[in-house]
Amino acid sequence: MQLAAGDERLSHQLATSEPLYAILRRTSGALNSDRDVSERVVAQFLFGCEDCGYIAEGSRPELCPACGSVAREWALFAPFYSATSEHILRRQPDEIVRMLRGDAARFRAALASEPEEHLSRHPEPGEWCVKEIAGHMIDIAELFCRRLQALLHPEFDAPEATLLPWALIYGQDYPAKSVAELVARFESAMEDSLALIAQLTDTDWRRKADMLSGRVTVIDMASWLANHNVAHVEQIHARLA
Repeated sequence: MQLAAGDERLSHQLATSEPLYAILRRTSGALNSDRDVSERVVAQFLFGCEDCGYIAEGSRPELCPACGSVAREWALFAPFYSATSEHILRRQPDEIVRMLRGDAARFRAALASEPEEHLSRHPEPGEWCVKEIAGHMIDIAELFCRRLQALLHPEFDAPEATLLPWALIYGQDYPAKSVAELVARFESAMEDSLALIAQLTDTDWRRKADMLSGRVTVIDMASWLANHNVAHVEQIHARLA
């Protein structure tokens, strides 16, 4: 009976750890040939079962494949900043404002360095082109505005809490849009973001909203936007280097 119990525990541990080992193997392989790990290699969002530690990629399962737990509380591991308990890369309000004020100019400069046709080329099948990266940045900035507007003004409909931000790009055909249109939309979104932020009181910065990662504060939301802009502008420069 003890051997059987030991075999069961070992089998469970292997089921729990193998997805993580697979992610680490793919990550290591990608970094041997590139500076980034693309979504084609590892999903942007990872979910960890808080009962057994199983890691799921891309979407949160209804049941944990390893332990069978309903696991309604999954730990979310996301890029840039996602209200981590350690507050890694959390920004302060004045720092967020300084970063966002310069983002439109950095966005415009990043897209101005190459002919338009180069910005629409996909480096690999399924990999975003530069215009799609830019479109994704627009989507996130506009989503931030909608969420903050709904938080400050309850009469506005709030975006669905479980909305997948990276999926907003689909169906918008960003490669066919001009650089001028992309720049204009991003500039407008950043102006709207800063105008909404200017209304925030100290109490407002601490208000919470339901997101994919759980209950997060306005400062968490704004930190995510500021870090997201920095990371993707750097990605565009790296892609065009």
